[in-house]
Amino acid sequence: MASRGLTIDDGSQAFAGRVDANEPPCAVLAVRLLGSPAGDLPPWVGVGAEAIASTGWATVEVAGRAVRRGTPEMIGQDEHLRGTPYAYDRDDTRYVVTSDRDDWVTDALCQLP
Repeated sequence: MASRGLTIDDGSQAFAGRVDANEPPCAVLAVRLLGSPAGDLPPWVGVGAEAIASTGWATVEVAGRAVRRGTPEMIGQDEHLRGTPYAYDRDDTRYVVTSDRDDWVTDALCQLP
């Protein structure tokens, strides 16, 4: 962050997941660096370790938006977080939607700004 002229106070994140444990896992993470374009962030930010999530992204269209689809190996798969991560950058915020259900990914992306 310091290399971008930012301090810890310029960063924020939010996380939301499923409410009903009987539903398939679906999670949305938002990472914001105030005034720093999200598209300039390294690809692994918001997903996991740099060594695991630096490569393997493919640009796809979901819900009419160009997003990057990762691979399931980029995240720790468990009963709460399972599936494929999709990264969507808008202004100074990166959104990462993770699910093993394409319809849930599409629905989540449709609700983002």
